[in-house]
Amino acid sequence: MRKAGGAGDLSFRGRVLAAVKELGPNGEPVDRRALWERLKLATPREHNRLAVDLSRLATQGRITRHEGGSVSLVETADPLLKKEVMWRVLRGKRLVTASELAALAQVSPANAKNYLDSLQRLGLVKNLSPRGQAGRYRLLRDPGPGMPRDDLNERKRHFWLKKKTALEALDAAFATVAGDCPGQGEGLRAIAEARLAVSRMEEE
Repeated sequence: MRKAGGAGDLSFRGRVLAAVKELGPNGEPVDRRALWERLKLATPREHNRLAVDLSRLATQGRITRHEGGSVSLVETADPLLKKEVMWRVLRGKRLVTASELAALAQVSPANAKNYLDSLQRLGLVKNLSPRGQAGRYRLLRDPGPGMPRDDLNERKRHFWLKKKTALEALDAAFATVAGDCPGQGEGLRAIAEARLAVSRMEEE
């Protein structure tokens, strides 16, 4: 019998995560019974082991648990890239449901609906169905191939945050080399040149 936390547990947890991805690739909720069937878990002991590993995956931020016991995959792709893809799909289709947009852009239905709702607040799309229903969304205004202004502002903030992080890392490297490796003039010069190049970077 393997101890908890050993290689066997990690292998099983990997199988659980793979099953969640397979059954709900775009973030759709997956119920326990579907996981039992996919993983061929028949005994109460196996069901309990699944519950333990689902809890650990949720703690690690790999999945989200929902009321009723279902779980869904946590999306990890760049949110700005997702919005870029959804915007281009919407411009091409002009009229979509959240489910159609999710399938075409390969995001979760919830992510697609939130994006459509945000565009509706900007006056770019309109939900043609009665209030409270998902319905079909029509593109009313097309400002061009680039993302709407709010998304562009978010992209700029994202860029400057990455730039700040890179500069801080280079500063730390410079301080380490200067303090621990005296006589490394060429190394210090290379780091200084890299920092100058990063500081001059502008978003394309």
